[in-house]
Amino acid sequence: MKTFIEYSASFTITCNPGMLDFGANGLEYCIYEGSSPLLTPCGNFFSHPSETVIRLLVTDLQLFDDLPLKMLSSPVLFSFLKDAFIFDDDPFLHQWENLLASDRFVLYKTSGKALNQLFGPDDPLFSFSFITLTGLISVINRFAERSMGEIAMAESDMHPFADIIKSGYLKLSPGQKVALQAFSSVHHSGIVMPLMLVLDEISPAEYVKGLISLKILTKEQYSANLAGVVRVTCFPKKNFMLTYTNSIKRLY
Repeated sequence: MKTFIEYSASFTITCNPGMLDFGANGLEYCIYEGSSPLLTPCGNFFSHPSETVIRLLVTDLQLFDDLPLKMLSSPVLFSFLKDAFIFDDDPFLHQWENLLASDRFVLYKTSGKALNQLFGPDDPLFSFSFITLTGLISVINRFAERSMGEIAMAESDMHPFADIIKSGYLKLSPGQKVALQAFSSVHHSGIVMPLMLVLDEISPAEYVKGLISLKILTKEQYSANLAGVVRVTCFPKKNFMLTYTNSIKRLY
C-alpha cells in the first residue's frame, strides 16, 4: 500500500471541467463526465451516498487546475481513500516511531524539556510564536488530561503521552486518518498537531499558525496553506472526513 505522500505525488486526473456533473446511481451519487462515470486513477468510481460530499468533490474537480496545494484537495484525499487506504494495514503506523521521535510536542510532554522558542527576542515573530505555542500546549495538555483514563497505565517514569496519542489515532475514522496523514505528510508536522486539528481541538488557523511558529512555514505561506487546510476540513464528518460547520465557525 502506498503512503499518502507517494500516492498524491503521482496523482493525475484528466477531465473536462465543463462536462462534469453528478446524478443518482442506485443508492449512491456518482460523478459523470458527459455520459461516462468519472474514475479515480485506480479505476474506482467517484461515488458516495452523500449528495453533499459529491457536490464538494465535483466543484473541487471543476476548480482543480487552479487550486493551490492540490495534495490537500478533496479529489486527492477521496481518491486515496478509495484507491489505496486499507484499514487493516495502515502504512502510517509503520512510520509511527519515527514520527513520534521527531514531534516536538511529544518530546515536550515525555521529556519534560521546555518547547524551545525558535525565534529570537528581536524577531518580529517572537511574540506571535510564544502566544501561538503556549496556546497549543494548553490545548494538548487538556486533551492529555481528558484522555488519561482511557488508556491502560503502565508503571513508568515516562509520561504516557505517546500512548495517548496512538490511542487517539486508532479511534479515528478512515477519513479522519487520511486527513491526518495528508497534513502530516504535506507539512512535515508530525502527529500531534494534525491529530488536534482532525479532532477539532484546534482550528485550521491555529494549526497553520503553529506551523509558522515551528518554522515549518513562513508567514508569507499562511494564506495559501490555510486555504488548503480548510478545504480538507470541509468534508462532512458523519459522511467522510471532518466537520463542515464547526470548521467554518472555528476558522479563526
